[in-house]
Amino acid sequence: MRREDQERVLTEVQSRVLAEKIAQATATGGALDEVIADSIYYERLRLKEEPDARERKEGLAFWGRVQRRMNRGGDRSHRALVGEIVSRYAAEICGNFDERVYRIATQIGPSALGLLVNAVSPKRLLTRFPAFPGLEDSVVIQGETEHIRRLHELGTVIVVPQHVSNLDSVVMGFAVYQLGLPPLIYGAGLNLFSNPLMGFFMHNLGAYTVDRRKKDRLYKDVLKQYATLTLELGYDNLFFPGGTRSRSGAIERYLKMGLLGSGVTAYVN
Repeated sequence: MRREDQERVLTEVQSRVLAEKIAQATATGGALDEVIADSIYYERLRLKEEPDARERKEGLAFWGRVQRRMNRGGDRSHRALVGEIVSRYAAEICGNFDERVYRIATQIGPSALGLLVNAVSPKRLLTRFPAFPGLEDSVVIQGETEHIRRLHELGTVIVVPQHVSNLDSVVMGFAVYQLGLPPLIYGAGLNLFSNPLMGFFMHNLGAYTVDRRKKDRLYKDVLKQYATLTLELGYDNLFFPGGTRSRSGAIERYLKMGLLGSGVTAYVN
């Protein structure tokens, strides 16, 4: 997401999710402290397994403050707390898009990835030395390419590929670049950002983080609202409807509608 849209989206995510939670509490006769208590429970449970001591300490301190404020606060305080939790989640999820990094990536990325995907065949590398095979030698772009160009002229595009490897989003990015289409934004597992180099490029090329360890319903609501808003702002999105990699390479029979459903919500909005 471009920097000029980030503040708007973060503010709107907080506003929408908070309004949704207030409406749900009113309709069911519940209270916002139940939403906060669920977040505290699930996050403390997750933090018990957190290997990063610094993150664990900071997280436990934050949720400890949240619980103390929840216990002594009233409805107004609870609204503010839900807003703070939503803002914390949204800031973690939010991706960035830097045109300068994109230019660098499109210049050096195809060559580097071409070397990577051909590294299993030293013979092939040697026969091409000193010129190494590029990504275009290994990635074949075929199918309804003109159709997707026409679709892009009509509106925002959602790409829903099969998921077979950790390179899928990168290869899809290369494909849309070769077709002359704008870059896609996509959700990527938090673990993929642990490598400093890969994390830098992913964070600045439109990827937003998805922490699958977080079981808090409020986190999932924030994630879906973020994806919805990116679509409303006209960002082309990539979702893997299978939810995880297909180990066999077969097309998935069961789809996880999760983020994919945000396309319908964005259309309605």
